Amino acid sequence: MSRILLPYCLLLGIATSALNATESGALMDDPYAIPFVIAADTIPDIEERYGDFVTEGADNPFDLEDPSIIEKNIDYDPASGNYIITEQIGDLDFRPPTFLTFDEYFDLRQKQEERAYFNRLAGIASGEGSSSLDPLAKIDVENNLLDRLFGGTTVDIRPQGNIDLTFGVDFSRVDNPILTERQRLQGGFDFDMNINMNVTGKIGEKLNLTTNYNTNATFNFDNQIKLDYNSDNFDEDAIIKKIEAGNVSLPLRGNLIQGAQSLFGLKTELQFGHLRLTAIASQQKSQQENIQVEGGAQIQQFEVRADEYDENRHFLLSFYNRDNFERSLRNLPQINTLFKIKKLEVWITNDRNEVTDVRDIVAMADLGEPLQLVSPDKVDPNPTWNRRDLIDNKP
Repeated sequence: MSRILLPYCLLLGIATSALNATESGALMDDPYAIPFVIAADTIPDIEERYGDFVTEGADNPFDLEDPSIIEKNIDYDPASGNYIITEQIGDLDFRPPTFLTFDEYFDLRQKQEERAYFNRLAGIASGEGSSSLDPLAKIDVENNLLDRLFGGTTVDIRPQGNIDLTFGVDFSRVDNPILTERQRLQGGFDFDMNINMNVTGKIGEKLNLTTNYNTNATFNFDNQIKLDYNSDNFDEDAIIKKIEAGNVSLPLRGNLIQGAQSLFGLKTELQFGHLRLTAIASQQKSQQENIQVEGGAQIQQFEVRADEYDENRHFLLSFYNRDNFERSLRNLPQINTLFKIKKLEVWITNDRNEVTDVRDIVAMADLGEPLQLVSPDKVDPNPTWNRRDLIDNKP
């Protein structure tokens, strides 16, 4: 009996010790376990590139570039006619080489150049905004003649503004039975264009260009264009000091002769030793007027040329002037008449509903005219007050 119980006791002891070991191991921390829990929405790690740097370029802007120790080469094998792309660290291949045909390599390079070109225009490669970049900005011209003429070889042109184009179609139909079917339907195209442009540019340090153009400008002088060439600050011995074209002005220092503004033409300033000459050929777009206001009314003198009257159309004050008009002007330029106008007042009918400086008047026509106006006498009588019965028949 003792022999049978002994093996069972040994098995029970081994099972108890194994159970204790398992419970004690569950209480201990795993040294290889992750100490935190990764959230499901965490940004994943940057994936490693397994291809070559030509076909699988790094498009992720947060991805760091390869270190400088990695040497990237593209070699052409004339024997096979393929391009071999290798990445090495020293003499060891960092990645397996890649073989491309001529057409495959040409297509890849074409796509890369197009992408780099548009990125450069958008300001991605240079770090600047797209508003300050322009394909015509800062063109380097390597030429000694341009350097001497314009004080530099840099061409900088900066256009700004907008062009609005409006396209439309206007159709209308009038159901009028009198009209034909073609006349009932009327339509046409509606096209409108608004331009607001501002261009500033320079060639070197001597030539400057300024242009402002707006189709909705209120006045014509709001649209300015000026080309300025100034060499006064660069060469003291130069004959040509300034050349201005477009909107120019001619200010004068003295008070005896006044200068002119708002001119459009060509202006040059030349210097011969101590003599400085300014010449201008332009068209004046401005006018100078003097306005005199007295008693709330504007007083302005004006002149009317004799040839500005309508042909064979005259305004006569009375019948006496009408009857003696031809006879008085028979011996021009001498006027044969004793009739003189001492004072003439012109009254204007108030048709604007104004309430200031309004007067009520009574107009009397044909003062001093004879009573018989239809069949006058052969002898033209002189005008007299007694020929009218206004005084006797007044109310």
